[in-house]
Amino acid sequence: MPGRVEKILLAAPGIDEDAIAAALLAAGFTVELHSAGTAVDALEAITEHDFDCAILGEDLPDDGGEALLPDLQGHGIETPVIFLFNEPVQTARAMRVMRAGASDCFAISELTPERIGRAVVMARRYHIARNKAIDAEKRLAMQTLFDPLTNLPNRGLFFDRTDRALSVSRRDGREVAILMLDLHRFRDINNVLSHKAGDQLLREVTERLREAVRTSDTLARLGADEFAVLMPTGASAAGAMGMADRLLSALMAPYTIHGQKIAVGASVGIAVSPKHGMDSSTLLRHAESACLDAKRDNSGYAIFAGDDPTESLRQLSLASDLRNAVDNNELVLFYQPKISFETGHVCGVEALTRWRHPEHGLVPPDRFIPLAEQTGVIEPLTTWLLNEALRQRSIWSGQGLNLPVSVNLSPATLQDESFPDQIAELLSRWDVPPTDLILEITESAIMSDVMRATRTVSRLNDMGVHISIDDFGTGYTSFSYIRKLAVREIKVDKSFVLNMRTVNDDAVIVRTIIEMGKSLGLNVVAEGVEDEETWNALQSLGCNSCQGYFISEPLDAQTLDLWLAESRWRTAPVGNVEQLPRGGLRSAG
Repeated sequence: MPGRVEKILLAAPGIDEDAIAAALLAAGFTVELHSAGTAVDALEAITEHDFDCAILGEDLPDDGGEALLPDLQGHGIETPVIFLFNEPVQTARAMRVMRAGASDCFAISELTPERIGRAVVMARRYHIARNKAIDAEKRLAMQTLFDPLTNLPNRGLFFDRTDRALSVSRRDGREVAILMLDLHRFRDINNVLSHKAGDQLLREVTERLREAVRTSDTLARLGADEFAVLMPTGASAAGAMGMADRLLSALMAPYTIHGQKIAVGASVGIAVSPKHGMDSSTLLRHAESACLDAKRDNSGYAIFAGDDPTESLRQLSLASDLRNAVDNNELVLFYQPKISFETGHVCGVEALTRWRHPEHGLVPPDRFIPLAEQTGVIEPLTTWLLNEALRQRSIWSGQGLNLPVSVNLSPATLQDESFPDQIAELLSRWDVPPTDLILEITESAIMSDVMRATRTVSRLNDMGVHISIDDFGTGYTSFSYIRKLAVREIKVDKSFVLNMRTVNDDAVIVRTIIEMGKSLGLNVVAEGVEDEETWNALQSLGCNSCQGYFISEPLDAQTLDLWLAESRWRTAPVGNVEQLPRGGLRSAG
């Protein structure tokens, strides 16, 4: 039985008000029906009164009912809207109206008690789900900005404040410094005394560091035993070295942990903008490099040796080699399987690039991808990656394997508005359905240029390509942006998944992301599943799928074929498969 509706606004000239009231009554509603003759009147009425839903017509005077939808969103009005077309409408236009904010739409010729009743029920459900999602998003924003153990800003908030400081510094012509601090022997304390002892030590270290930094500085926890300090003012090399001395001095005295006195040293790396970098990622990377130098030399602290000719020559040589890596067939794709919780079988793979350098061996992506972005090689590298992934997808399809493939995109690629044309050509070349390609983008890639990212992603979505938000929860993407971008999937960052069974705040974040994703109809993928207990916990929360070393490490294509034939996640012989509704694989027969 439909829920009761107290007030409904009808703003649809030409629609018989009595007919609407009768249809709603026949559908089981007790209705207080109000009317508005123009878009201006409708906006005023919705603004002043609390309607359970509004019914808008296509021919509403003052620019029409469709033009009113963005005005409602612009005023922050959340009243659910049912939109009525004069004639049966094509899917593309219906999708446009839904994206603009309507909860349902159909033609006047389809107006029956059953249809209007279902529309009102869905409008109410949409309104409730949206409010829950907004509340959960606010809670998540608070939970994801700070480290739960120390209450310090986390990596995401630290990057945000650094970006702001750098923006001001470029305008005012002053220096900004980042100090990276790494504790010594922290892993030994965890292993010998317990993780609980390690947590106590981290809280005490935090209190000492708070005393050492200035009120204008930002102290953050970036990882297990890694802290960082942002100095937005007084950040000359001399000022940063003075801060490093204060940090090391603050940590010098022994700690009493579980009744035992423990001495814990630290190393500090320093990077100063603009000399050592103009963006937050580069500065932090250089501070980490300097921290490693300090630890190796046992010098306490070190400043990034950006002018070291040996290191510069090494980087230049690697960048030069990277330009030829594609032509020399040195790049290779590995694939990490994703498993559906519903079927227990493979539902896709993520393609991951590796560089087999003839001299340096296997070069990790976190070393050569930044080089590719800095030198402009990212464009041909991305083209190779997509072509190879779709070529392999085509081979699997010929073997009877339904394996949608996910590919990570660089932020620079997302800003290229000709990129969708390239995707269309590659899909056509390898005869791969657009829905079998999932493009993974990070939250920062969206937020760096929202307008351009929106245009590019909208075109890809219109083509049928699925968009996934990678590392979700570590940045600031609003669910309203996700809705506008028509994102199909979010991937819970592995930093939350890894600790969800031991850190309550991480468990809350994972649960909240899954609940919000489900309320918005998104596919939710969990990264970093390393044991069966985590698998069971995610399954109980209603997560759609996952990947991680509990299932498989990334494998080259040939090894993956063997794995598919022998693994418990896919027991049927290769090619002897039956498609499932969500793209999973199971034994035929």
